[in-house]
Amino acid sequence: MNKILDKLAYGPTIFLGLVFFMMPFYPEPHLFEKAKILMDGAVMEPRDWVDIVLHSTAGLVALTKFLRNRELAKLGLVAEGDRDSEPAASPDQHSDEP
Repeated sequence: MNKILDKLAYGPTIFLGLVFFMMPFYPEPHLFEKAKILMDGAVMEPRDWVDIVLHSTAGLVALTKFLRNRELAKLGLVAEGDRDSEPAASPDQHSDEP
């Protein structure tokens, strides 16, 4: 699982995880709606449970990626998907000038 998480880029994973976790934004996120239903003690249909799983999965992946990056940072490592594709050019190099 860590190999898969390490290959995912950090920024898009966190962004998409939070967006899907909170969708739809209006009138209220599905997870909040389902939590209210559970708190009221109402019986939920199977589609409600599928909603909970689908909306929470993206958020859980984002949370897991965040925790994995914290763990790697403590070890002084960087995940494979979070490395720059090209090394940054040093300020001494002027490739545009003749």
